[in-house]
Amino acid sequence: MASLPQFLFDTHKRYKADTNRVAEWLAETSQRCGLKLETQPSESRPSGRLKGKARKEARNATRPSSTASSLRHLITVKGFLDMAQFIVQQKPSIPVPSAILGLLRSAINLRRRCSNWFLNNSSREDKLRESTQKHSYFIGVLENVLQILESNTEPSIIPQNNVSDLVGKLNLGPTSPAPAEQHDNPYDVLFLDDESVSKPASSLEPDVALQSPQTVPPPAKVTYEMETTDEEIYFGIYCFFDDLNRLREFLIDLWSRYHRGSCDLITTAVVTNSAFELIHRAEKDLAASFPKNDTFQKTAGLLYSVMCILRGEGPDHREREGDVVNFKMWDVADWLFLPVHSLLQSFLPVIQAGHVPVAKPGHFGVYNPRVDRSKLSIREQFKEDMIILVESLPDFFLFTQVTRQFPVADEFLDGLRVMFTKKTVSTWVTFAAQVYLDIHHVLRQDIGRGFTELQTSGVQAISTLTEYFATSKVWTNWPSSNEERVKYIHTFADFWIVNDPVAPILRKSGRQLPDLPTPEPHALFRRNPLLAGLFQFQLYLLLQESGIIVATAWGSILYVAHLYEACRQGGYLNRVWLDMELIMDIHTRESIFAGRVPTTPEEALKSTSLMLGASAVTFAKNTRLPKMKLSRAGPKGITPNSPVTNLLRGRYSGDANTQLTLETVEGLFEDRAVASLTTNSQIRTELTVLRQQWTKSHKLTVLQLLETLRDATAAEQSMLRLDYFSLHQRCLAILRKLRTVLDEKFCQYFGPDWIENETQLAFIVPYIFMVASGSAKAAEELKLRDGVHSLMLKRASEVVEEFIAREGAVECQKLAKMREIQQWPGAIDGRG
Repeated sequence: MASLPQFLFDTHKRYKADTNRVAEWLAETSQRCGLKLETQPSESRPSGRLKGKARKEARNATRPSSTASSLRHLITVKGFLDMAQFIVQQKPSIPVPSAILGLLRSAINLRRRCSNWFLNNSSREDKLRESTQKHSYFIGVLENVLQILESNTEPSIIPQNNVSDLVGKLNLGPTSPAPAEQHDNPYDVLFLDDESVSKPASSLEPDVALQSPQTVPPPAKVTYEMETTDEEIYFGIYCFFDDLNRLREFLIDLWSRYHRGSCDLITTAVVTNSAFELIHRAEKDLAASFPKNDTFQKTAGLLYSVMCILRGEGPDHREREGDVVNFKMWDVADWLFLPVHSLLQSFLPVIQAGHVPVAKPGHFGVYNPRVDRSKLSIREQFKEDMIILVESLPDFFLFTQVTRQFPVADEFLDGLRVMFTKKTVSTWVTFAAQVYLDIHHVLRQDIGRGFTELQTSGVQAISTLTEYFATSKVWTNWPSSNEERVKYIHTFADFWIVNDPVAPILRKSGRQLPDLPTPEPHALFRRNPLLAGLFQFQLYLLLQESGIIVATAWGSILYVAHLYEACRQGGYLNRVWLDMELIMDIHTRESIFAGRVPTTPEEALKSTSLMLGASAVTFAKNTRLPKMKLSRAGPKGITPNSPVTNLLRGRYSGDANTQLTLETVEGLFEDRAVASLTTNSQIRTELTVLRQQWTKSHKLTVLQLLETLRDATAAEQSMLRLDYFSLHQRCLAILRKLRTVLDEKFCQYFGPDWIENETQLAFIVPYIFMVASGSAKAAEELKLRDGVHSLMLKRASEVVEEFIAREGAVECQKLAKMREIQQWPGAIDGRG
C-alpha cells in the first residue's frame, strides 16, 4: 500500500509544508539582504557529537563545490525570529507576500488547536505547564514572527469573497474554530500556488558580475526546513488522530444521509471504503515521519499515557468490570479509539489453527437495536459495541476463509484478513472497526436494509439475465468471451448474493465440530451494509459493462433511438419515450447521432448508416435504394459516459494497482461540473470554489477528495443502475414487430432476401429511412408544396407509439423504485 499522493494533504503534512515554505522564504530573503545564516545540513544533526568520517563529511557538505548539489538545511526556532527582524529592518522595506502570512497563520492555528486539546483534556496544572511550555513557546515565536512581518505586508492576492467560510464548510465539518481562528481558516493555504510567494526584488541579489567566472561555483539547490523539536511527535500524533476524528464525523454524516434516504447505498459504501484506503496510506506516512512510532500502541497508547499523567492517573489506565473494560478517561480513550482496539485485540487469542471461532449469541448479553443509545451510560454503550463486534468477527473470519477468489475490493475485510493472519491490530483497521460500529449506531434496527437492497438487486439481475439467455443467440461475430462474461454475472449474483457463500465452509466445519451452531444465512451481509453496498456496486458494474456490449453488438438501443427521434422530428409521434430520453441524456445526443440530431429522413439515413459502419458508397449518386454496404471499420456503438464509474471500475474489478493520480482527480471535477447543472446555487458556488482551489494549487485535503467522490458518484447512479439488458430486449421486440409489419413493403423495395437473420435486425431502421428519404426526394422533384408524407415512417411510428403507451417508462420506473432516480440534466428537453 503506497502512501498518500503528494497532492493530498493531511494535517501534519500540510503543517510541515507550511512551515518549510515560510522557512525557505525567510532564509532566501534574508541571505539576499546580506545575512549569513548559521544553518546545518539536516543530515549532519544526529544525536551526539560527530566523530571521524561523519564529521569530515558534514564539514565538506558546507563547503562550496564545483558541481551543482542539493542541500537540506534546518532552521532553529530562534532563527525564525532573527530572520524576520533582519528583513523588516531593510531600507527600502521589503514587502512580505500575503501568502507567507497566510501560511504562518495556518501553522499557528494548527499548533494552537493541538495546545488547546491538551489544555482542555488535562487537570494537573503543574504537569500541564511542564509538558506544554515548549509547545506554547513555539506558538509564541510564530506569533511574534507574524507580528513582525505584518508591518511589511503587500496587498492580498487571495480573493476574500467568503472563501474562508466556504472552504471551512467544505473541510472542517461541524468543528467550530477557536476564537483566535475566526478570521483565518487553516485550509485557505491550499489556494496558494508557487507564484503567490514572490521573490525579493532583483536589486537585492549579490553582485557577481565582477567575480571571475572560474571562481563562481554552480549554485547548490538548498531546501530549508523547520527543526524538529522534542514535542513534535506528540503534535504529529495529535494531528493524525484529529484527522481521523474529523473523518469519522464525516462518515457518520454520510451514513445518516443513507439512513434518511438522501444518499444511495453504493455511494455511501464506495466513499467509506475509499476513506479506509486513504487512512491506511496516511498511517504509513505517519510511520515514515516517526519511524519509532509505527504501531497503535506507540501512537495512541503513547498519547493516552501522556494524558493519564496530565490528569494524575496511574500507569494502569484501564480496569475491568466483569466482561467490560473500563477506561479511566473515556473521552480521551474514545478519541483515540482505544475501546474498539481492545475488543479487536481480545479476539486474536481465539484464532487458532484448525479452529473456527464461534460467537455464541447472548454470551455477552443481548443487543437491542431499538433502544435509544443516547440514553445509555458509557459502560452500557461499550457493552453494546462489544456484543456487535464480538458476534461479527467470527463471520468476518469465515469470509476470509472462502477459497474462491474474493470479487470485491473491501478494505476493511482485507485489513481484518491481515489482522487474523499476523495477529496485530493496526490503527487504520481499528478506525475501520469503529466506523463499522458507528454504522450500527446510525442504522440501529435498519442495519439489514443494505442486505435487503442487495438481494433485491441480485434477484432482479438473475431474472433479467435468465430472460436474456432464453432469447439471445450467439453468432459468428459475437466472441465467446463476451457470452462467458455475461454468464459470469449470473454466477456471481447466484453464488455471492442470492445464496450464502459461507454455507459450504460451515458445512465442512460442521463435520469436524458437530456442536457448531447453525448461523443465520448471510449473517455478515445482514450486519454489514458496507459490504452489501460494495457487492451491489460490483454487480452493477458488471451489468453495465456487459449490457452495453450486448446492446452495441446488436445495435438494438442505438438504432431504435434513431427511429424514435426521426418519428418525432417528422411529426408522426407525439408520445415521449421516457426510457429512451434517459438513454440519450446519459450518452448524449451528439454521441448517439454522430453530431447533431437529424431533422430530415435524408439526414437520419446518413446518421444511422454511418453509425452502423456503412461504407461511403452507400450514399453514392444514382444509387437507388441499395442494400447496406458495411465498411471495414465496423459499426459504432454507445459507450459508457460515467467518468467516476469508469475511474473506479479498475479499482473495484480486481486491479489492485489502480492509483489515485492527478488525472483521476481531474476527472472527478469534470464530472462534477456536469452534475452541478442540476444543483442549487449554493452548491454550485461551493463546487466553483473547490474547483478554483484545485486549479490554483492542485492540492486537496482527504475530506475534500471524499466529498468530491461522494457527490460525483451519487450523480451517476441512474447511469450505473440502468438495465441495459432489459432495454435491449425491449428494443429487439420493437425491431421484430417492425420486421413483421413492414416485411411486404421491404420485399417490394429490396427483394425477398432483404434480411438474412436476426442479427441484422438493426438494418431495418436505415431501410425505413431509405424509403422515407426517397419519398422526400420525389416530393422535391415534383415540387409538391406540402411535400409527401412517408407511409412507411408513419407505420413505423404507430408501432413505436403502441410500445411507448404500453411500456415506455419501465426502466425509469425501476430506477424510481430503487429510490435512486435523479432528475438528469435537461430531461426530456421540455417536450411532452
